[in-house]
Amino acid sequence: MLGNAAGLSLTLIAMAPMAQMWGLPYIGIVGLGIAVLGFFGKRKFPFGLPPLLNRLAPRLLLPAVLTIPLLLARATPQ
Repeated sequence: MLGNAAGLSLTLIAMAPMAQMWGLPYIGIVGLGIAVLGFFGKRKFPFGLPPLLNRLAPRLLLPAVLTIPLLLARATPQ
């Protein structure tokens, strides 16, 4: 019984980021593309970092870059 509860909780924890990815698909697809390119394409990344570390940069920078115009539009008086 406890094993079932643990499996269900791990599934829910793992699916929360997946559900957030569907909210902003262009951010998730970029990160997924970098991971797939690194694992299956045998591509070398800058500074010799593994693909999963390289996929964090666009996933952190894209939301910031895309929300700056929205924040500036709210800050200007109309």
